[in-house]
Amino acid sequence: MIGKTIVISYLPNFDKMKFPEASVFLIRNEANVIDEILNAYHNNSDELARIRIEFAKSNTWDHRIKTFLHIFTNTFRINCDSYILSLFTPDKMVFKCQFIGYIS
Repeated sequence: MIGKTIVISYLPNFDKMKFPEASVFLIRNEANVIDEILNAYHNNSDELARIRIEFAKSNTWDHRIKTFLHIFTNTFRINCDSYILSLFTPDKMVFKCQFIGYIS
């Protein structure tokens, strides 16, 4: 089945992530392992699976890089002809800019 719930160990960077409701259950300590597994098992429906699938589609490397480039170019007010910037996903290079000069 696609759109399954996920039970994972807590990491501090997860505080910045916004997961859809009932999609990711974080294990914060040994005491809540069983509780979170049971929560994941019981929090399941076709609608929740659909929501999880939509979230997964927006959580790809390509989407992350597009978001990064949008923030990068708007923050520094540059275009792709301004800097050398190479970004790689685990399997390919997806973006490269070459330095021409500083553009303010």
